[in-house]
Amino acid sequence: MKLWRLRDVSIARKLTALFTFATGATVLVIWLAFLITEFQDYRERVVAEVETITTVIGMNSTAAMSFEDEPSATRTLAALASEPSVERACLFMSDGRVLARFVRDGRLAECPRPSTIFDSESRDEEVVVSRAIELGGRTIGSIVVHRSLDDFREHMLDAATTAAPVILVSILFCFLVSVPVKRWLAQPIVELASTARRISQEKDFAVRAEKHGEDELGHLTDAFNEMLGEIEERDARLERHRSLLEEEVWSRTLDLEEAVEIAHAEQRKAEAASRVKSEFLANMSHEIRTPMNAVLGMSELLRGTELDSKQERFAQVISHSCQELVAIVNDILDFSKAEDRKIELEIIDCDLRAVVAEVTDFLADTAADKGIELSCTIDENVPSPVGADPGRIRQILINLVGNGLKFTDRGEVSVHLEALAPLDGDPRFRFEVRDTGIGIENTAGIFDPFVQADSSTTRRYGGTGLGLGISKQLVELMGGEIGVESEIAAGSNFWFTVRLQRPTHAAPATRPTQHVGSREDLDVRVLLVEDNPVNQEVATAALEDFGCHVQIAADGVAATEAFRNGSYDIVLMDCQMPRMGGLEATRVIRELEAKGGTARTRTPIVALTANALESEREQCLQQGMDDYLTKPFTLGELHEVVRRWTGNAHAGGPAAGPPATPAASMAAEVAIDPGTLDAIRALEGPERTGLLASVINSYFGIAPGQLETIRAAASEQDMESLRKAAHALKSGSTSLGARQVAALCAELEACAREGDAKDRACALIEELEEAYRLARTALAEECAGSQDRGATPPGKAI
Repeated sequence: MKLWRLRDVSIARKLTALFTFATGATVLVIWLAFLITEFQDYRERVVAEVETITTVIGMNSTAAMSFEDEPSATRTLAALASEPSVERACLFMSDGRVLARFVRDGRLAECPRPSTIFDSESRDEEVVVSRAIELGGRTIGSIVVHRSLDDFREHMLDAATTAAPVILVSILFCFLVSVPVKRWLAQPIVELASTARRISQEKDFAVRAEKHGEDELGHLTDAFNEMLGEIEERDARLERHRSLLEEEVWSRTLDLEEAVEIAHAEQRKAEAASRVKSEFLANMSHEIRTPMNAVLGMSELLRGTELDSKQERFAQVISHSCQELVAIVNDILDFSKAEDRKIELEIIDCDLRAVVAEVTDFLADTAADKGIELSCTIDENVPSPVGADPGRIRQILINLVGNGLKFTDRGEVSVHLEALAPLDGDPRFRFEVRDTGIGIENTAGIFDPFVQADSSTTRRYGGTGLGLGISKQLVELMGGEIGVESEIAAGSNFWFTVRLQRPTHAAPATRPTQHVGSREDLDVRVLLVEDNPVNQEVATAALEDFGCHVQIAADGVAATEAFRNGSYDIVLMDCQMPRMGGLEATRVIRELEAKGGTARTRTPIVALTANALESEREQCLQQGMDDYLTKPFTLGELHEVVRRWTGNAHAGGPAAGPPATPAASMAAEVAIDPGTLDAIRALEGPERTGLLASVINSYFGIAPGQLETIRAAASEQDMESLRKAAHALKSGSTSLGARQVAALCAELEACAREGDAKDRACALIEELEEAYRLARTALAEECAGSQDRGATPPGKAI
């Protein structure tokens, strides 16, 4: 049995095994000692015996050796026959010759001469003794005797056999003696173990172990019983403490539940307050924007009439004041969204050069009115396009440039854009807005909400102090930083960095802002859905001033009825109306179009609403609207959106050049918005030529691949890929005025978002391919016309 197995054996058996093993080992050692002693004694006796025989035979052979009498020597050796253990013997002359030999029973006759005289050698099988034979002090020869040890092995075997019974009897006696001994030694230990096991099973610490003596086991029993007493006392203390703790926990639980309930109530109050604030801001925005739309619209209509210089100045002040109020409302809404962490970036491919140009163009009139020079410089290493939210970048720049113009009375305001080293593969850019204004004495906290440099600044220049705070939040949302360096009376340098993305497509999706000077007449049919009489009057006056034919519907029910019975080039839809709102009316109109209940496949629907929240915009687009115009809007914005979505299909005016072919005419009137292309051309200059041709060629490079992705996604029912591809193609198409392509892409995007059936998507794709073919034809003609006019690839940025 292996030793490790003994660990699980009882103590009694261990004691028995121990006694038996100790006794057996002791007897075995004694037996081995006896055998070793017997072995040594017997061999010594054998050697002594052989030496004696050898000496006697040598002395008796002296005469025979002297005369070399071989027969006499042989007879002398023959006397060894009486010694049964002697196997052979030899007499050697002094010169080494064998005189006589004795060999028992014809065994090996060889008898080697010893190398050393007077030698006794004990080997494994025999004992060899050699002696010199002397006569008169002279050695005349030698004798060698070989004795066998066979009888020695038999003797040792007999001795071992004789001792074996003694060993077995000794071990048996030890085993028998160990039985009462083990019971006497193991019984207290067994009882102690049994007591411990009982306590472990029953958990009764009142049990005590019985003591059997004052030895070590007795001391162990005392220590065990003392430990049980301490455990029993500890359990009693714990029980008392547990009772007190339960009472305390119950009390604390009641307090905690009350605190949790209070916290939940406070949370519900905070959520309700947040909802009330959001609803208040939305309602406030709607209520402010609705009358503001009338004021702004009427002021623009007023400025379009014959006014003297004083009246013109009054109307201009009204218009500028309205725009400033709209900017304040927008800042408040942005600040509210930033507080609720609801600001989201819409990443599209855009041209940062175009964004900077839009800002400087937008604020050029303000700078001119104050006699301030407004300029911009853009490094040549700025790539185009990049993935960014151009609207948010434009908002930051307008805030910073607007502040620079506000606090600068003379000198200049300049905008600078440069590319920085990429970070983790993403491109980075640095914008700087420098002015020569009054400067800032204390810049600490300048980017905190509602903070102005000092109270006199607010009194003199106005403002809410939200613009810089919102700009900081937008910059940080784009992974950048914002800061300012300023010196009193020397000006300020506001800078910010943004971390953008690599472009997903080649064509920039930023739609440049078109500043309409003399507006062209729009001979289109417009369904104006608006419940506010003032807004009806403003929008009707503006649209009729553009040459539009306007029909008014006071709510969604009237709008759907008018749409069912009439034909319109565009629908301008308010969202919040009695009986039926604009979103529901849009759904009904789209259902009518899907059922073929109207003469036109798809009529553009543009939301005209005072709700400026991004969620409202997304909701409008999801419900089937094509565009979104926030109240209050300028006449130029209204003119632009109508012209963009109708393509000025019925515009009046003299024809220019020879009549176009039917295909070209259809492409020009239906597929492409000329105004959008004009806006891109307006960005070209002496140092920036060929921009339109470059953008068109980029569009031709990516649109076919996007169409192929749309087809594959529709075939595989991969709605997410279909939505993304349609959105991407819509973005690039909108940038080039391919409004029909963009409209169909928007419908495809909505189809994918709603998970509509494959058949509807396939039908839309067929229309999309035809619309793209017409748009490509028209854009190719525009590109060829640009090259004929001597356009060259884009050069240095403005």
